[in-house]
Amino acid sequence: MELYKYLKLSVGLDVLQTGRICFSPPQKFNDPFELKPNIAGFAPSDELDPNMERLPQILESEHQGFPLFMKASLPYERYVELTKKRLWPESDAQTGTQTLAPHLRKAFEDRLEEIVGILCLTESHENLTMWAHYGDKHQGMVIGFDATHPYFQNSDENAGTPRHLKPVIYHGSRPKLNWSGLTSEDILLTKGEDWECEKEWRMFAQLDKAEIEQTEAGPIHLFSYPPESVTKVIIGCRAKPEAVDQVKIAMASIPNLSRAVLFKATADPANYCLNFDKI
Repeated sequence: MELYKYLKLSVGLDVLQTGRICFSPPQKFNDPFELKPNIAGFAPSDELDPNMERLPQILESEHQGFPLFMKASLPYERYVELTKKRLWPESDAQTGTQTLAPHLRKAFEDRLEEIVGILCLTESHENLTMWAHYGDKHQGMVIGFDATHPYFQNSDENAGTPRHLKPVIYHGSRPKLNWSGLTSEDILLTKGEDWECEKEWRMFAQLDKAEIEQTEAGPIHLFSYPPESVTKVIIGCRAKPEAVDQVKIAMASIPNLSRAVLFKATADPANYCLNFDKI
């Protein structure tokens, strides 16, 4: 299986030449619902006793469901400390259950923005809309990766180790969930069906393990990947002729990129599709 990354030409060249790729925090994405599930309440009413005495146990159960790299960044003791400091209900149970969930959700979302980096790939290198949006209006490039390479199939989720690839799950309506029953898939892998055309897969990493490069647009979190996992490079149909030479030179200078094949996209003269010529 191959998966693909759409990039601007300059960014794609940098990815190829440095062997590093960006894992972005959720606030960098164009979907405002990223990592923000619809939390209807803290827990089902039959799980809450009048004095909220089971709240620590509920929080512990929730924390156990986090991916390991998230638990490493936010240990249970620190999670409870933040919760008690900011959110622990001091009044009666009903007031607590009404006010705790949204505040806890906000605290957790803020924390995720700090710790989670996401690499987004797609099943398709032919999507015209994605070429327009992410491939710099067809002036950029697509890099294809061998998704069966051990780097992408790594199931070791210890701190600092990227999590193996998983497909995004698309829903027609925003799932309505209780905080105590939330899973990592609900948080990390759920999107609205309007995005289904992107056929997205995701890989996660711990941001504080990244190499950080400062740019005018803010910090970029970079992680190394194995160049031998690159299977193809496709240059957009609107890319300037000199772009082909730039990419050829870059690819020729990287020893472990020998299995990658270079293609140039062209707009089909009769249909709404692209053709790909090997060069």
